[in-house]
Amino acid sequence: MVAIGSYVYFIVYDGSDTGIARSDGSTTSMITNWRAGQLVTDGTLLYFAGDDGSNGYELAVFDPSDSSVSLLTDHDGSESFLVEQGCSGSACGYIEIMGDLVLINGGITDSEGNDVSGNSLYAYDTSSSSLSRLTETVIGSHDDVRDINIIGSKAYFSAETRDASGSIQRSLWVTDGT
Repeated sequence: MVAIGSYVYFIVYDGSDTGIARSDGSTTSMITNWRAGQLVTDGTLLYFAGDDGSNGYELAVFDPSDSSVSLLTDHDGSESFLVEQGCSGSACGYIEIMGDLVLINGGITDSEGNDVSGNSLYAYDTSSSSLSRLTETVIGSHDDVRDINIIGSKAYFSAETRDASGSIQRSLWVTDGT
């Protein structure tokens, strides 16, 4: 649940599907029927992992000024960015705002939906509308980024690594978004 202006935005579940609603304390209305994961805001816009029913979970934004929903990491025909490949509903999370960056766990897939990058921590830069990979803690595989927390100008998170014997371990990581 997040607040923008005089509204609180939250995920609703009707027993079979999710969406996003908002309330001013006296009136509640549905803003989109997109399946949604965690919600975050920069104070003006609402960012979320959303699925419009045809593209899978991608980074989306709701603009309260014109009630529009847009995909920020839309399919380009050859490769696309998917949030937490294989996620569903409220299990899609691990998204935070740090300055102009929207930090999110996800990966790149080809036009057939095949994983080409493994899941990693990505940054969507709202000032340049660009997406960049921040981590690759397990080369060519899934970092399984979790628990992103912003403290000051740094993001702390846990991710998988492999020790010398190849065993997977979870470690604490930090990034300034570069």
